Amino acid sequence: MSALPQSKIVIYLASIFLVGAISGAVVAWGAAKERRVDVNTRKHTTMRDVCDHLKKRYQSHLDLTPAQMEKVEPILDETWKQMRAIHGRTMQEIDEVLDRSNAEIARELTPQQQVKLVEMTRERQEFHRKRMGLSSR
Repeated sequence: MSALPQSKIVIYLASIFLVGAISGAVVAWGAAKERRVDVNTRKHTTMRDVCDHLKKRYQSHLDLTPAQMEKVEPILDETWKQMRAIHGRTMQEIDEVLDRSNAEIARELTPQQQVKLVEMTRERQEFHRKRMGLSSR
């Protein structure tokens, strides 16, 4: 049996690599296409939205009767209140950590960068208020 010339080996290896790269790109493109969300129509999910979704899911997946749903709804409403309180406390702690971090970072910034940092902080806080379903402070 004769040995393959080095040029043919290089061509075969390059072909295998190219086919692998194309296959990987096709798979990645398909996965990204499934996850794509139109940023202009995206709605920020609130805690209430999550709990409403949970109610519907329990009702449909468990085939709850109206009488059962009447008993389950107050439980889920209380769950929503508790989740909202936990989330509020957690977000407050996160805000405090970020505020301390930003204060340290601000010392390293120019005045123009400090203004941008303040705006970034305001946008983050507004995003979280909207997500929690709260109005501006």
